[in-house]
Amino acid sequence: GFVLLALYLFAIWVFTGNVMERFDAIADNSYLNRCSYDQQSLRILLKRIFIGFFELSIFQSLATAFIFVFAILFQRNGLRIFRLDDSFSFFTVSAIILFLSSSFMTISPSSYAPMCLDPRHYLFLVPVASIPASRIIGDFIESKKYALQIIIALLCISIISFFLQGQTFILLYLPLLVLFTIYLIAGKSKLYQYLFIILFASILLLLPLDMCRYAQKVKYRTQKEIAIEQVLENKSDYIIVTDEIQKRLLVYYSSFDEENDSRFLNFEEFETDPTVEGKKLLLLNWYTRYLSGMEQNDLPYFARNISSVNEPIFESKDPDISIYELNTFLLPAHSKALLLSTFNDFEQLTPYWNQNDRDISGKIKYEGANSNLVAEFSATFDYPLDSLHIKDATNLQIQCSLFCYAEDNTGARIIVSVEDSSGTYIWKALEVDKYLKAYSNWWPLTFDVVIPLQNLQPESRLKVYVWRGDEPDVYIDNFGVTIY
Repeated sequence: GFVLLALYLFAIWVFTGNVMERFDAIADNSYLNRCSYDQQSLRILLKRIFIGFFELSIFQSLATAFIFVFAILFQRNGLRIFRLDDSFSFFTVSAIILFLSSSFMTISPSSYAPMCLDPRHYLFLVPVASIPASRIIGDFIESKKYALQIIIALLCISIISFFLQGQTFILLYLPLLVLFTIYLIAGKSKLYQYLFIILFASILLLLPLDMCRYAQKVKYRTQKEIAIEQVLENKSDYIIVTDEIQKRLLVYYSSFDEENDSRFLNFEEFETDPTVEGKKLLLLNWYTRYLSGMEQNDLPYFARNISSVNEPIFESKDPDISIYELNTFLLPAHSKALLLSTFNDFEQLTPYWNQNDRDISGKIKYEGANSNLVAEFSATFDYPLDSLHIKDATNLQIQCSLFCYAEDNTGARIIVSVEDSSGTYIWKALEVDKYLKAYSNWWPLTFDVVIPLQNLQPESRLKVYVWRGDEPDVYIDNFGVTIY
């Protein structure tokens, strides 16, 4: 191991001139996210090391081989396996140590930060655990050895996977439990053994086949053909505005041509400098937007509210891809009439905001001396819409912006509602948790709602607030509401 590590570091030094170059690159490209366990609350760390990894292993089927490995420990003198006196005990102990290390070890030399809960990071466990697991299954087939331990272990994992609500329960653990139980009851003839092996292999293929089915449903090849034919070949002189993943794919399809690469802009790059010269295309691909971690609400305003001047060049429902010539783009501040703007930093009372003094907290704040600790409801912006005196308009655009802080996952929502004397008749909500990149840190949130004026009733009131129910504490600060 030390020799291989030395060779690895030597190769990095030969290529880069710096033995630590790879580690420096990892540190330089790190960013705050849900896996930054050293920068979040203790409860997030404890959930990760005592629950999170084991849930991931079961949910993603990484635990399959370990069911058999751990099962044999629950027998008389089961701990003798740790004597390491033969190859079987060596690989069994290696698998167990690797599994536990994956949950508890740190990947940072300066702080306690376990590995991120991504199944791709743990694939190294599979070949190591498969060696002792195959021996254990072989002994079960030949002599029904460890039968009771295996059945109980499969039953426990099946029950857990049922409550995790994934495909592994119905496609993996339950079929394995049924198969091993039936074989235990049946005889030990060669026919039963061959039939068991065929069914066992077939069950293990169910999840990969389901993944293949999903991959076919995504229609990546069709997406690629559309991007090449409609964008790279027919519109080779256009600037392409799209999401980050689609941009990377376009760079890849262009064979990393540096002259071409500058034509591809993600939404953030385009919004930073919307005056960029040249003909432009807006490429909207639902799947790459999903891979970019973007909801519909995360798209910039001009991509969610496409101007009638921007003619569609290509539209497809399956896969969901649309391409528009971007002759103009709408920004509320430029294309809409500002009716009202309000901002509550919770430092003092603000007109049209209802708030309780007991919910103003100085314990955790984004800016200034105070923030709003959301009880069941946050401070509420409450405004009579008849006061706006709207003329010659068809829609109201309500924009909300705020900073939010939570120590754990939360079901809190930003609510935009309209009500009259009979009750609430328009209600729009945005889940807060999706936009918290890491807990115990402040994150900006925005929420845009369009309300057709024809839907508004006389004497209606607009209310904007955060609702959290019985979830853990949530703090908000710098809450702004703008109406166009």
